Amino acid sequence: MQAETGIESNGLARRVRGAVSGGAGPLAVRVSGSYRGSGDYAPGGRDAIETSGYEKRNLAAAATLRLGQGHTLTAQAIADDAWLIGYPALLMDAVLAQARIGSVAYEAEGLAGFHHVEAKAYGNRVDHYMDDRSRDVLTREVMRGMYMPMGGYTEVVGLQAEAMTRLAGTSLTLTADAHRLRQFGDMTMYSLYSGIRDMVLLNVGDVEARNGALALKAQRTVGGLALSASARLDGTSRDVGSQAMRQLFERRTGSADPARQRVVPSVSATASYALSPRTLLRLTVADAGRLPSVVEQYGHYVYNYVDGYFYTGDPDLAPERSRQVEVGVAHAGGRLAIEASAYAHQLRDVVVGLADNDVVAGLSGSTYRFRLYDNVDRGWMAGGEVSALAPLGAGLEAAVSVSAAYGQNLTFDEPLPMIPPVGGVASLRYDRRPVFAEVETRWALAQTRVARFTYAERPTDGFAVVALRAGWRPASGPAAGLRVQAGVENLFDTFYQEHLAISDLAARGRSAYLAVGIDL
Repeated sequence: MQAETGIESNGLARRVRGAVSGGAGPLAVRVSGSYRGSGDYAPGGRDAIETSGYEKRNLAAAATLRLGQGHTLTAQAIADDAWLIGYPALLMDAVLAQARIGSVAYEAEGLAGFHHVEAKAYGNRVDHYMDDRSRDVLTREVMRGMYMPMGGYTEVVGLQAEAMTRLAGTSLTLTADAHRLRQFGDMTMYSLYSGIRDMVLLNVGDVEARNGALALKAQRTVGGLALSASARLDGTSRDVGSQAMRQLFERRTGSADPARQRVVPSVSATASYALSPRTLLRLTVADAGRLPSVVEQYGHYVYNYVDGYFYTGDPDLAPERSRQVEVGVAHAGGRLAIEASAYAHQLRDVVVGLADNDVVAGLSGSTYRFRLYDNVDRGWMAGGEVSALAPLGAGLEAAVSVSAAYGQNLTFDEPLPMIPPVGGVASLRYDRRPVFAEVETRWALAQTRVARFTYAERPTDGFAVVALRAGWRPASGPAAGLRVQAGVENLFDTFYQEHLAISDLAARGRSAYLAVGIDL
C-alpha cells in the first residue's frame, strides 16, 4: 500500500493519492486513486490570476493474470475527471473534462517462433465542455460581446500487435497498429448586441479517420558497433460525417467529396560506436513524415490558444516531411559524466496558419481573427543540448544542462513558431540517507525570434528562478517507508513567462510545499 498527501502555499494547492496492490496465485491486482485541486495562483510579485484554479480526480485499476509459463493477460482501466478548471489564457473555462481509457493486452514468450509477442486492444474517449458565461466578454480582445459555450468529444478504438525475433544474429521487431478516430465539436454563439442572431457553429463535424501503421526495426551489434534501422508506413482514410460540414468544405475546395487518403513512409538508421568502455558516439539519420491532424484538415473556426486566432482546416494539406541528422557523444568518467548532441532538420510542406482573405474582419487589430491552415514549401531547424553530472563526494553531486534551438521558415523568411529560447538547469544535490536536498536554478534567455506573419507569436523576456527542496526517507527502523518532502519553488518570487506556455501566461510565483507519504 502507498499513500501521500501534500499542500502548497500558492493557491492553496493540495493533493492526495494512494494505491493498493495484492495478488493470489496467478492473479495480481493494483488499484490507485488521486485528487488534486488548487485555488487561483499568483505569479511572481503580482495578485492572483482569476480563474486559474482547478479540481480533478483520477481512478485507475489494473489486473494481470498469468496463464502459464511465459503467457500473461493484463487489463487496465482509467477514469480521469476534471471540473471547475480555470483557463485564464483562454476565452473560457472548462466545466468538465472527462476521460475514459481501457485496454486488454496479451503477452507471450516463445510463441510461433517469436521470442516475444504482444497484442493489445485499446479504447479511449475524452469529453470536453467549456463555457465563458462567467466571463466579462465585453472587454476581451477576441470575439468581443459574444458568449460561446462549446463541447465535443474524441474517441479512439484500436488494435496493436508487436512481435520480436532473432534471425542470423539480427534482432527484428515488427509492429502493426490499426485504429479508428472519431471527433466532434460545436459551439453555440450568443451575442450581447441586439440585431445579431444566436447561432450554432460546427467546429469539427463528425470527422472519422481510419488509421493504420506498419513498422519494422532491425538491430545488430558487431564488435563495438551497434546498428539499427527502421522503416514505417502510416496510412489514413478520413471523411466528414456531418452534411453541413461537407457542404462547407465543398464551397471552400470546389470538391463535393471531402474524403481524403494519405500514405506516409518514414525511414531511419542509427549507428553507435564504443570508442572505449566509457565513451560512446552516435549518429542518426532519418527521413520522416507527419500526417496532418484531423483539426488541421477538417477544423472550422477552431480557436488556437497560442496566437488567439480561429483556424479553419484544409482537406488537401500535404503531410509534413523532415530530413534529419543527429550526432551525439556520451562519456561516463569517474569524475564527470557528460552527454552532448546536435541536430539539423530540413523541413518541407510545413503546416502553418495564413490569413483568411475571405474574412474582412481578420485584419490585424480586429477582435475577429481568422486563419487557414496551409503548407509552406521549405524550412529548417537546428539545435543541440549538453548535460553534465559531477559527483563531488560525501553525498554531493552537481548537474548542469543547456539546450538551444533555431528554426527558419524559408518560404516567408521568418522564424519558425514555437521554438524555445536558449535555456538550462543547474543544480547541487545532496543524498545520504535518510536526508536528501537540492538547490536548483532554471533559466532562459529572451526569445525575440518569433513568427509574426504565420503565427502572431509574441516575444518573451529572459528569466532565472531558484528552488530549494529537501526530504527525509529512512531506509530502516520503525519509520521505514515514511517520506517527508518540503521545499520552496520560485524562491525569490520572480515574475516570468515560459515562451511555450499557453498565450505566454505568467508562471506561478513563490510557493512553499509540504508532502508526506508512506509505503507499507
